[in-house]
Amino acid sequence: MTATETRRAWIALILVIAAVTAFRALLIEIFADRTYFAGSDHLRDVGRGYDAFIAILHWLGLDVRAVQIAMTGAVALLAALIAQKLGGVIAAISAAILVLANKAALVNATEIEPETLLLLVCSVALAIVIWSRRWWRLASAAVAVVVIVFLFVSNPGTAFYEGVNPDATGYAGVPPRIVQDIEPSVQTAGARDVAFRIVAARALRRRTSDEDANRFWFDKARAFIDGYRDHAWTLTGRKARLLASGYDAFDTLEMFLANRDLRGVWIPWALLFPLAAAGALLTARRSLAVILYSILAALVPIAFGVTARMRNPLLAGAAILGGLAVPALLDVLHRNAFWAIVVVAFVVTAAVVLSLPDDMQREDEFLLAATHTASELAALGDFATAATWLPERAPAAPGDALHTVALRELAHTKSLPRSLSIAMALLQCGDAAGADEILQRLQSLDYRACRGAHAVSSVAYYR
Repeated sequence: MTATETRRAWIALILVIAAVTAFRALLIEIFADRTYFAGSDHLRDVGRGYDAFIAILHWLGLDVRAVQIAMTGAVALLAALIAQKLGGVIAAISAAILVLANKAALVNATEIEPETLLLLVCSVALAIVIWSRRWWRLASAAVAVVVIVFLFVSNPGTAFYEGVNPDATGYAGVPPRIVQDIEPSVQTAGARDVAFRIVAARALRRRTSDEDANRFWFDKARAFIDGYRDHAWTLTGRKARLLASGYDAFDTLEMFLANRDLRGVWIPWALLFPLAAAGALLTARRSLAVILYSILAALVPIAFGVTARMRNPLLAGAAILGGLAVPALLDVLHRNAFWAIVVVAFVVTAAVVLSLPDDMQREDEFLLAATHTASELAALGDFATAATWLPERAPAAPGDALHTVALRELAHTKSLPRSLSIAMALLQCGDAAGADEILQRLQSLDYRACRGAHAVSSVAYYR
């Protein structure tokens, strides 16, 4: 491209990013604000810096969701700038598209959680590292670490335990049952963290600070790793697999519903991940800093839990590497068409494989959908039907009504997780024979439930 053509391409790209961002800010108003803060002015325990960020936006009268959507547009621009420096204009355009077409990034921006701000901070830090002189790179990286710790680290010990314990699924954190029992009675922001602190205080038999509680739960996670190494390694391997999976796991019901409601053409993570891997292989020498950043960003969800929020900071590196892959593949195509076809075949095949749903995804989707459905039914007073969706959380229903509804719902469902819920509901109303019949069928199908700390993974347990 000539200098004039490059300048025109950048002007067009900036205008497109601005237009898409503005459209999204208007579009998101169509959807109800389901965030935790809807109709409330108090903040959850999401990090001191992010609390301050939200407070400033409220003081300025700015809409948090609109600002975070604008941040996503800024990340697209930064990714384009970095990709242009490393691979040219085509790489820049491709990187911006990969950011803007990532559905999970937009969903994350619609929720009052710090990951969108974290993505922007990481993108700025990465841009400084790419452009700065050598000594500035170390200084900027150190400053970025300090800023990230201040803004976003909140109770890392309890968060680590939620992702590393015998009941952990690899997706969203699973707290112990005792914490879940205490949490509803805590009438304050950050109720789960308070419940974790209460349990730690009872176990230690003294008043505990946040630091004491985090140390207590971190030691518990470390004890699990030391005592059950095979299980811990299996869990880590599962998280690594889920990191590459095309499924966007959401750890809040609000984000799950926003993801369900948003329509459009998106580039799935299952395609972005292998494309980024191809970019890393084809441009390893000049993109080494981006590769190292991506590896570090990938370690966080593997340590804690692979959700769309935890995976969000990895988007910057993945989009840049994916953008670099496009001109690199075009270059390989001109020099050796066969190898270009091999790389493209690898990316497409990997995308298809990573898109295939598995048992873990099925269970995660069911639990979120069942939570929403059971909540709506309970709000309407239909406790019996609610119990056939999520009996471990639904309010108690009269035995006769529950039995009648459970048999009716069983006749109309082919879902294995729903069948397990109905079996549990039948047990609640005293029909052990009917429940056992369902459980035998599920066991014959080699069905393995995944209900976190609410129920064990073997259906034989209920027999």
